[in-house]
Amino acid sequence: MHLPPVDLVLCSDAALAKAMTAAPRSRVVCYCHSPARYIWDLADEYARTLPAPLRPLWGPLCRRLQQADRRAAQRVDLFIANSQHVAARIRRHYGRDAVVIHPPVELPPGPATGPREDFLLAVGYHVPYKRLDLAVAASRRLRRRLVVIGDGPDVRRIDPARDRHVERLGWQPAEVIQSYLKRAAALLFPGEEDFGIVPVEAIAHGCPVVAYGVGGATETVVPDRTGVWFAAQTTDALADAIERCAQRAFDPRFMYAHAQQFSRARFLRELRARLMNVLSQEA
Repeated sequence: MHLPPVDLVLCSDAALAKAMTAAPRSRVVCYCHSPARYIWDLADEYARTLPAPLRPLWGPLCRRLQQADRRAAQRVDLFIANSQHVAARIRRHYGRDAVVIHPPVELPPGPATGPREDFLLAVGYHVPYKRLDLAVAASRRLRRRLVVIGDGPDVRRIDPARDRHVERLGWQPAEVIQSYLKRAAALLFPGEEDFGIVPVEAIAHGCPVVAYGVGGATETVVPDRTGVWFAAQTTDALADAIERCAQRAFDPRFMYAHAQQFSRARFLRELRARLMNVLSQEA
């Protein structure tokens, strides 16, 4: 795809959007959510999802896609990563530096100071790397109620006969999710995410986050102030972290103030400044 001759091209990319051909006069800025997971960090896992006759073809095709992706990355004038975690991936896979501008999160008008109820919460589109299976297993071990909002293949793997402690709500509108975030004892976030908007939404609503201490959660969850981390993706480690979280008191006003650094206004201000800088360099 050849783009028109404009001053600035801004692409939002988690795959190959940056491979579009810009005009020579254009400056190209890529807001990168992650180098494509299915050809880089999760290539082997993706291969296992293919029909057996196609798996031998995936290795050569994946290498071709990696080469194309790396070439496209060299045509970008400025990479903006959505987290330090993604900036490290960009450096590892493309050999390029990136500035970090965390994405915008819709925040409530004030802190949630109401009482917390005795249930745990998991929110999102539940694919395997998000590790809903750990949330289900750890809450079962602790005999804690788990409310699951969202759909995905891992939701369909929940066994209603065995996992009676799990309440599946499916997709819900924002106001319903916010209502649960205002009341839940904790949000469980056991996967490795590039950034993770849901934990910031939880923190803004005064809901502590029990997060795997790798990836974007290390940039949003402050241990013992907005949640707790756990170090290994095991049922034991997550169950222990849930119990540690239950023993701590969290200040919803501090949590709300902490979440403000991920506001929409901050995102627009930082992004606008970077784009203006790129255009001034062109001049």
